[in-house]
Amino acid sequence: MFQKSSAQNSPEPHIELYKKYLSICPYILPDDERMSRSTLWHWDMHAPNIFVKDDGITSVIDWQSTLLAPCFFNIVIRSSLTIMAR
Repeated sequence: MFQKSSAQNSPEPHIELYKKYLSICPYILPDDERMSRSTLWHWDMHAPNIFVKDDGITSVIDWQSTLLAPCFFNIVIRSSLTIMAR
């Protein structure tokens, strides 16, 4: 199914790809550093997963899908989930 390319025996194609990556790298991440900092995402945050007592949150459950990622990942992942759900 997959064939080994002769290019894999030479460093030149890898160097060219690396140079292309470096040329687009400044455009991949947002300029706003707040969008790039690590953020804790709980993907299933809704009332049944939040326990409250005396007007205060006592615990949050259902953490198995939690992700620590840059803020801008939320847009990409949620968009992908919406597309997959269609």
